[in-house]
Amino acid sequence: MVGAAGFGASQAQTLVAGDAGALRSYSVKVTNTGSRTGDQVVFMFAKPGNLTAQAPSPLIRRLAGFERVHLAPGASAVVDFSVTVETLQMVSAGREGNSDFSSLSSMGDVVSTPGTFTVEFSTGGANADIEQLVTVTGGEIVLAPFPKF
Repeated sequence: MVGAAGFGASQAQTLVAGDAGALRSYSVKVTNTGSRTGDQVVFMFAKPGNLTAQAPSPLIRRLAGFERVHLAPGASAVVDFSVTVETLQMVSAGREGNSDFSSLSSMGDVVSTPGTFTVEFSTGGANADIEQLVTVTGGEIVLAPFPKF
């Protein structure tokens, strides 16, 4: 049995769209509470919430990072993750048919878009062990345009 606990993840964080240098760091402590040595994978997921420039996303959550740790019985390890606007990137639904949103991107573009995201940390299963709200401010930025043929 492995347990997870978060450090420094108690308040909402803010990133600015297009600021590639901005990041937030999170640490997750994982402990082997069992009687056998084993490995555990800690997952980081990004889940879009209220997006100001995009239509509501059908995306449930996206794997944004992971790390595997080897733990002896009773041992703990701290796993560090960094979150940037690129970690929270998504594929644009585009302007087409989205007149209620201020999207400047075309359908299929990879964008950094303003809004709220939930960053989840989990050791497996459908439910997150730890959740952190992150707000992206600024305007929508196209990180990679969809190829035009």
